Amino acid sequence: MSKATLFVCAGCGFTPEQQEEDGITGGAYLLKQLWGLYHDWSRKEELKIESVGCLCICERPCACAIASPTKPTFLFVDIPPLESASAILEMSTL
Repeated sequence: MSKATLFVCAGCGFTPEQQEEDGITGGAYLLKQLWGLYHDWSRKEELKIESVGCLCICERPCACAIASPTKPTFLFVDIPPLESASAILEMSTL
């Protein structure tokens, strides 16, 4: 089975107007939440998570993309970083 990769933009802000909160970007916050959930996730063999510096969609933060060698790549934008980590992992199983 080919492993999919979830790319998360670490440079994304919380919103276009708010880049950081308490010194952390929205993307970095989302990554921290994802890695915390991923640690105990039962389907780790199907997905890897990678931090990227920028996905070049800065006007629509927060962003991530999921790619697989055998499937289309999808870009997701306007993700609320405070509340989306579990939904992103669930989506990646589809």
